[in-house]
Amino acid sequence: MKPTFCYMVMTSGSDPARDRARIESEDLVFETVMVPDMEAAKQEANAMLERGVGVLELCGAFGEAKAREIIEATGGKLPVSYLVTPPDQAEATGAFFRSAHAHRH
Repeated sequence: MKPTFCYMVMTSGSDPARDRARIESEDLVFETVMVPDMEAAKQEANAMLERGVGVLELCGAFGEAKAREIIEATGGKLPVSYLVTPPDQAEATGAFFRSAHAHRH
């Protein structure tokens, strides 16, 4: 079985049953999933654990506190990391996501 790396994005209006993708190379499986909230994030993380996912990377919207909630929800059995935006990039990154959310409405 190939090792699997997952990336999770939290954004309102997403549906993890629909908003997901999988890419497989000779050596690695990469999956990504979008979740609308922490409840869905915890459910998805536990499903990943059951499937044998090797590591979960969280988007910056989670931050450390929510990453720790995911770690706790999986009993510490699924390695979890999260993205951090460099301070000099925070304004530009935030503007992109504000624009993306405004575009949707």
